[in-house]
Amino acid sequence: MKNIPIILMGCGGVGRPTPPHIVSCRTLHANKGIHLRVVGIFDSKSFLVVPDVSSMEFNDTFLMNICQIKSTAVPSNMC
Repeated sequence: MKNIPIILMGCGGVGRPTPPHIVSCRTLHANKGIHLRVVGIFDSKSFLVVPDVSSMEFNDTFLMNICQIKSTAVPSNMC
């Protein structure tokens, strides 16, 4: 199995479908012998990265929810 680390840029209109799409295609990827490891997600307001990009990745539950969480979060300048 070939592990491919991925950093996603953005969770806006274009990027929002990407994390759930990666999760929903896990079986297809496995059949092709690849595993996409999402190790970071960033946009103009924040950057999330796993502590060790060589061995860790965000889990599928996190990936399914991150863009929704980010879209409903209170901006830091509003706190």
